[in-house]
Amino acid sequence: MAALLRMFVVALILWAGWLVPSQSVAAAPKSASESKEVALPPLTARVNDLTGTLSATEVQALEQTLQAFEASKGSQIAVLIVPTTRPETIEQFGIRVADQWKLGRK
Repeated sequence: MAALLRMFVVALILWAGWLVPSQSVAAAPKSASESKEVALPPLTARVNDLTGTLSATEVQALEQTLQAFEASKGSQIAVLIVPTTRPETIEQFGIRVADQWKLGRK
């Protein structure tokens, strides 16, 4: 279950990357400041949009949908939208997010 959840988090991050097509994760860092890993935000809600891509109404609707899904199925899902994962690949970043957020039931 944990592996499946990690793959889902990576899929969500991939989706976030598609929302911001100008940010290429394959490109090399341009400066020394870009060579540092992106800081991971704390898990404060089910929807964490650090780019402002979603409207407040969309965030609220998605929060309610994810809360209802968790209540009915028991699975925890969180959404994280970031402007970039550079210099890490999306997969590396997704694993760090999954490890820090520790979603799922124990």
